[in-house]
Amino acid sequence: MINQIITILILSFLVDCWRGYDFNAIIKNTDRFHPYKYSRDLKFKRDVKAAFKNSRHDDEVTRNYFKQIQKLITRRSFAKNEKNETTLIIGAGPVGLLAALEKYVSGEPHIILAEKRNDYERNVWFDLYPEPYSPAFNILYELGFGSQQIEFQSQKMTNGSAITIRCQLLERFLSKILFVLSILDPSLVLLYGFELTSVLFSPRSVVLKSLVDGRILVPFHRLIACDGYNSRTRFLLKIPTKVVDEFTIFNHKVHIKNLHQVSVIVGFKPTNSSSSCPELRADPFNPDSTIDPWMPGFMVNGISSIFKRFYHGHCHMQILLNKVFGEKFLINSHVNVDWVTILQMVNTVMKHPYTNVEQLKRSITTKTDGSLDLVILKSQILKSDDNHYSLGSGSSLTLRGDASANAHFRLGVGVNTAFISYRYHTSQNLSRYLREEYVRKQWEAVVNNMVGTMFLETYCNYVIFMDKGERGDRFDKYEPGKMIVYERDFKNLDYVQVKERQVTKCIREWTQ
Repeated sequence: MINQIITILILSFLVDCWRGYDFNAIIKNTDRFHPYKYSRDLKFKRDVKAAFKNSRHDDEVTRNYFKQIQKLITRRSFAKNEKNETTLIIGAGPVGLLAALEKYVSGEPHIILAEKRNDYERNVWFDLYPEPYSPAFNILYELGFGSQQIEFQSQKMTNGSAITIRCQLLERFLSKILFVLSILDPSLVLLYGFELTSVLFSPRSVVLKSLVDGRILVPFHRLIACDGYNSRTRFLLKIPTKVVDEFTIFNHKVHIKNLHQVSVIVGFKPTNSSSSCPELRADPFNPDSTIDPWMPGFMVNGISSIFKRFYHGHCHMQILLNKVFGEKFLINSHVNVDWVTILQMVNTVMKHPYTNVEQLKRSITTKTDGSLDLVILKSQILKSDDNHYSLGSGSSLTLRGDASANAHFRLGVGVNTAFISYRYHTSQNLSRYLREEYVRKQWEAVVNNMVGTMFLETYCNYVIFMDKGERGDRFDKYEPGKMIVYERDFKNLDYVQVKERQVTKCIREWTQ
């Protein structure tokens, strides 16, 4: 028996050595962290515990990283909630990860985060904005972002610089923090590879299914759905969404029936082995920057704006069309795609315009089914009636991110709003009621701005910018930014702020 135990220990040691990894490299390099893989790696878990205890760790980056972890644990100890309740979060994208971290820091006694994926592979990019638009920068650096080797791009804004980061890297960065915390504190549990299959009412619980571990029953007191636009949680609980076609501007409440916008999304191939995207035209007034999103509207009648998501081999272009042109384009596309017009629109932003349609088609990526990566779609803002629901017996449901309302890609507000929620909910100066109230008001303002922007840019051919909002000495006094309306000055290729009466006139034209 003793010989068998010794043999098992030796084999276990040899397997660990054979598997091998550079622990410090995983801590420093976010792209090397895979949550499902390391959640089943006992050696890695032992190394995490050892590194956390070793305050004099040889590697400075690793040492500083664990100092940040200790700060989160300390904050939790001061905010400890005595109620023995479980918070279950469905979906571990950026919104779900931030929700889990928020609940941990704010002292929730038991937190379970469930994600159906085993790894993070999404290549979409998020724009993270600085204060006062969003606390994303400050929160990320509080969490040790500065010590991580993370690939991102900076872009200049009027009031500071935004950064653009790949979704999967943001997810790996946040999940690594939660993973380390879950090893050190058993009150936080991460379940990767588990999909929600049903919600039970007696007892209040959910059934999660894993291909490896089978089905498990998870009781909860608070359920937070962060599982995206096609929310499985919302579907199982039969919570409907509806088209949002009302917004407020200049104290006028506006209702536009069937409010929508037609968009063209094109995916381009990288131009070389270094995964560079096609070069973009320089801004005529600022040669150090690429052409601004609204400038194509000066060149081609019918374009509202073109947003270029060209980052490190991920080359997506989003062409937003105005109402009249968009309707015709959508109807015609059901019969035959107007490639000549698409060529004309794409060339407004390219440094090296395509000479013909065939050259353009060769530059577009191909999907797995062999078709070109080009989509023409009708976009609408869909929203649930509320963000919070009582499920009876003292339990509740909260919808967050796209599970509550799908974000218009023109604005990309979902992730920044999640950071705002994190900041409010981890404040020790606010009651739970005030935290929820501030987050609700912020989300309502975001939805209003999304809907208003869609109408004013699509139906009125205006250009919408957001002011930076107003913030007092305390962050909880922040008033969200409002829409500032401009029109194109074709003579000077510039934007001129419009009067309230001009906006009112356009509203009347579409509401009569």
